[in-house]
Amino acid sequence: MAVSAVMLAGCWDPAKDLKVGTIGYVTGFAGAVAVDEPRAALVARDALSAGGSAVDAAVAAA
Repeated sequence: MAVSAVMLAGCWDPAKDLKVGTIGYVTGFAGAVAVDEPRAALVARDALSAGGSAVDAAVAAA
């Protein structure tokens, strides 16, 4: 149940409701990964590089 809630939270995009120039509109240009296993860090980095979200990277690293 908790995993489903986390995955569904990643589907919602609040930026769709905001227009460029309004307060609260933020675009990111960098990402970071913090894991114990070096291979997991590479997989998570690749997920972010492919255009994935932080949730995608977390799932890939797990």
